[in-house]
Amino acid sequence: MAVNITHWSCQRAYFFANVYLGSPARKFSVIVDTGSTMTYIPCAECGSSCGPNHWGGSFDPRTSNTSERIGCNSPKCICGSPQCGCTANTCTYTRSYAEHSSSSGLLVQDVMHLHDGSPPVPITFGCETRETGEIYWQTADGLLGMGRSPASVLNQLVAADQVANTFSLCLGSVRGDGALILGDAGIPAGVDMQGVRLTLHPLNYLFVHTFGTGKYCVGIFDNGNSGTLLGGIVFRNVLVHYDVSSDRVGFGLTECAALGSDIRPPCSIFDPKVVGVSWGLRF
Repeated sequence: MAVNITHWSCQRAYFFANVYLGSPARKFSVIVDTGSTMTYIPCAECGSSCGPNHWGGSFDPRTSNTSERIGCNSPKCICGSPQCGCTANTCTYTRSYAEHSSSSGLLVQDVMHLHDGSPPVPITFGCETRETGEIYWQTADGLLGMGRSPASVLNQLVAADQVANTFSLCLGSVRGDGALILGDAGIPAGVDMQGVRLTLHPLNYLFVHTFGTGKYCVGIFDNGNSGTLLGGIVFRNVLVHYDVSSDRVGFGLTECAALGSDIRPPCSIFDPKVVGVSWGLRF
């Protein structure tokens, strides 16, 4: 399953994917995060506790024919770390991030419409009832967790026998573009696996300071006990291949915009309102 990076705007800078959830399908833009496992979007009952700027609005489980809440005793009540909670016999989650933002809400199951045109697949995700910090103010609707726990969308698709346990991510330039490839869709020539040396240019480690004219920040951070955190800008025009089943990561310099065009799947001829995931950059 291939996902193309196609959209960008000039507000806050982050890459995002468009996912299609529910019946009938609704489009939501989500930030792709390889460092966490929860996927979530604003819930209709969140009201003013969720931000006013989200592009896709809110998700109302009551208007989807395939939606169901996850009970506390359900085997689908899985959140990774931190573990799920329980409120009024409904499975709940909470997440906090280094920049002091947070998301919390309840777990629901509904279908995700895949970009390869196959039938929609039931997945479990968070329906937000509260946001704080940058998550509250961002224009993206939510987050797509690609981490290692069973709660991640990738692992749910793997468990449903929809994709192989691998994915690739290619972030484009400051204008966006590129690709997210779920499953084993083949690795382009020039991408090598363990001991690859990458030559990084200034665009791969410097970004403009939000509030300071003529100032720049380095996209490499101290991640406390977890070591060093490399920001997404480090991998602009670098294809990163995550072979999860073999615990290997491969890297290769490539033009992500061209890759996104080359791998566009046959289902791109279908109605984009009901299939697919697109990918882009917002500022």
